[in-house]
Amino acid sequence: SVRKENSKSIADKKRYNKNYKKSSGKDLKDDDPNLIYGHNFDDEISDIGELREEDGIVAITGMVFSTEFKELRKKDDDGNPKYIFIFCMTDFTSSIAVNMFLDVYQKMEIEDKIKNEMFITLKGSVRYSQFDKDLVIQAVKGIKKAGELRRIREDTSLEKRVELRAHTQMSEMESVASLKSLTEYAIKWGHQALAITDSGVVQGYPDTMHVFDKLRKEGKISKDDDLKLILGMDAFVVEDDKTPAENVKNQSFNDCFVVFDIETTGLSAKKDKIIEIGAVKIDQGKVIDEFSCFVNPQRPIPLHIENLTSISDITVKDADIIENVLPVFLKFCEGSVLVAHNADFDTGVIKQKAFEQNLEYDFTHIDTVLLSKFLIPGLKNYKLGTLVKHTGVTLKSHHRAVDDAKATAGIFLKLLDILKDRDIRTLSELNDKCHLGKDEVKKTYGYRTTLLAMTEEGKYNLYRLVSMSHLEYFDRTPKIPKTLLNKYRNGLLVGSGNNNGKLYEDILAGRGDEHLSTVASYYDFLEIQPVENNEFYIESKDSYIESREDLIEINKKIVELGEITGKPVVADGDVFQLNENDSIYRAIIEAGKVENKKNTHKSFMPPPLYFRTTDEFLKCFDYLGEKKAYEVVVKNTNMIADMCERLSPVRPDKCPPSIENSDDQLRQICNKKAH
Repeated sequence: SVRKENSKSIADKKRYNKNYKKSSGKDLKDDDPNLIYGHNFDDEISDIGELREEDGIVAITGMVFSTEFKELRKKDDDGNPKYIFIFCMTDFTSSIAVNMFLDVYQKMEIEDKIKNEMFITLKGSVRYSQFDKDLVIQAVKGIKKAGELRRIREDTSLEKRVELRAHTQMSEMESVASLKSLTEYAIKWGHQALAITDSGVVQGYPDTMHVFDKLRKEGKISKDDDLKLILGMDAFVVEDDKTPAENVKNQSFNDCFVVFDIETTGLSAKKDKIIEIGAVKIDQGKVIDEFSCFVNPQRPIPLHIENLTSISDITVKDADIIENVLPVFLKFCEGSVLVAHNADFDTGVIKQKAFEQNLEYDFTHIDTVLLSKFLIPGLKNYKLGTLVKHTGVTLKSHHRAVDDAKATAGIFLKLLDILKDRDIRTLSELNDKCHLGKDEVKKTYGYRTTLLAMTEEGKYNLYRLVSMSHLEYFDRTPKIPKTLLNKYRNGLLVGSGNNNGKLYEDILAGRGDEHLSTVASYYDFLEIQPVENNEFYIESKDSYIESREDLIEINKKIVELGEITGKPVVADGDVFQLNENDSIYRAIIEAGKVENKKNTHKSFMPPPLYFRTTDEFLKCFDYLGEKKAYEVVVKNTNMIADMCERLSPVRPDKCPPSIENSDDQLRQICNKKAH
């Protein structure tokens, strides 16, 4: 009340009340067909987000999204019950609750007229509710029907695209798009098909039957022109077929090994620079030589790299450049097998820098991460620090190349002893016998991979995969071993996934064209998404991505790989929301995730992963040129959709048994048990 008195004088209040009497609706006709309750009015509309307690009587427009009637203890003079009608509405600037105290006759008048998802305009008083601890609308003077506030998007393209990667609310803590809303949009826009690819699950499938039955009853679709719903899944695929030794050439464990580590300015083999190389040479199971050298990257070292490695611009200012250091290091490695912890990264960088200098690179390499998973199963993880503690090896300074290389060499010597005990003498024998167990598969990162069922066999194979991923390989997410996917691949189409897919991550890591072509060849189709989906990389300190142009180049690279390998490239939206402004709801859900709770102090808005029309999508990929954009957006997506049959989630002839009076019997059983 103090705030009220400060904001408005008594004279202002009298003037306001006088004006209200003039526009209270008495001069307007109450036979307006849009009038739902009370008196008519034509007051200026206020934004809900701008409402303040001192505003008094206001008019607002919005969508109703929650309704509830509560019977009060107090009765009227005739003994009839009284009610409070609470409904919430939003104008998409904010939301507010409306409290209406009604007698039994007013309740009968209004209860069937205000429903969820309808738009209304109302006039009432803004007050602070001590019960709700928030602003509410009370003393409602009138309610009228209103038009749709949201921008209605239409797909006006003559040839429509098909969305091949849509997630419903069954994607846990990720999507805010319901199956019903997605299908209604697709039907309204005239799309021939829609693929449902929830993250790791297929539990949204039963809803498809109910949604389609409801839409048929509402007359929105008929059996002749049903939208084809493609049954799919966004799977987490673990590369369990990867061997510890790559490019094997009949070497034994008595040969010479160079255990090495590098420090770089970032994670990209192409874009980033080496700042330190450390290595230890092992022959006949003994350390015989060392290599340690700083490298001048000829660019400033990022602050987070300096904090991680303690290597600064001053440290490397007098060091030699990579053009002089790399030939010396490769000479040191000559005739040896390279060994590194997470070897794909270290050897990938060395190989890329050798390629840039036209230096020969044809080394066998061993990854101590995979080797440790095979020989020391059951550890919580296989980070260098964890293995150092487990094996008792000394690590002086982590994230310094020479010290990490010495620690890795110590671990490798321990692993050689285990190999000797198991009578594994050669690298070829190691690869033949090295198969990850279930526990190690569970703990291994799963790449996002799109699976679409083409046939009945494909549907059942998908069901097998999702069951086994939850029952046998679940750890935070349900994992599918790549060997298992290969076994049950018949009837399925396998896509390369989004930015968390194997292909995209390898491009980000700067892997060479030969490797990327091999990865791309595994898939039935390659996927690209709008640049906006991945703009968060621009802000990431661990990424070399500095602009939209860098993201465009990645998409162009995927298109190029499609042409090289003969795989169709499709543009999909990776849909998690219906409209662009729904990102705020996803932000709330994302903040609730366990891994994000520590960062709730940070402002984060998820990328706009919304359901786009054909024209919106063509505009997203206009940098490919009109012909190629049409191919990836329209032609190829429809081609993939045509390859998939119309499938029912369950066979229509397999129905549950009909038991007479089962509902009454079940109710009696439950009541008896509860009693």
